[in-house]
Amino acid sequence: MLKQIVWYTCGTFGYYLLCFFSFMFIVYIWDTYLFTPPDQWSTVINGILPRLGTLYLGAFGMYLHLWAGFIIAVLSLVQILPLLRHPRLLLVHRILGNLYCLCCFFAALGGNLYIYSTGTTGGTWMDIPFSIYGFLMGICSLMTYIRARQHRVQDHSNWALRLWALGVSGINYRVLYLIFLGMGYPIGRAGFSSFLDRLITWSFFLVPLGLMEIFIHPIHPPWGDLSYF
Repeated sequence: MLKQIVWYTCGTFGYYLLCFFSFMFIVYIWDTYLFTPPDQWSTVINGILPRLGTLYLGAFGMYLHLWAGFIIAVLSLVQILPLLRHPRLLLVHRILGNLYCLCCFFAALGGNLYIYSTGTTGGTWMDIPFSIYGFLMGICSLMTYIRARQHRVQDHSNWALRLWALGVSGINYRVLYLIFLGMGYPIGRAGFSSFLDRLITWSFFLVPLGLMEIFIHPIHPPWGDLSYF
């Protein structure tokens, strides 16, 4: 009973936090990028992407990434709800799930196109982890879809949870930066020379994915049950 109370309380609180930060992210992407021509992005965001307007492949990749990421941020709040797995809403679950997988795949594809053609503002220390992040998201989106088509329900559910963890990691990345910038840490500088920058570029997706893996396969060490976490 205590385990269920802990999970329900943490899950509810976490979901409300996710709704809040997702809404901020959705408004930010909508207002800053989606209806601004790519050749004006460098002006809009104070020169963070100064070469984007001259590189068509990079601009296409980033535009694809942002549109897909915008839809992911919206669907992440809906697709995780247990209500959508009710038999009467199974068709809705399938339609939104297919759209979610498609957007995750295109977000990964667009992001990696941008990285390989333009390079990130953080240089190699950002290129490598973000490329791996995109690769993992692409693999999880494909496996989620494949397992659903094979009617392997438990495997589909596990891969879908991994995909969801990666899907919300993009929001997590920005939340971490807001927190540390608010605390006065000098992060986000060109080249990502600080240890904290390099830590965030790996932890923003590996930590949620690791926690989700523990949720999927609870750890049972000799000294006690860690499945609460």
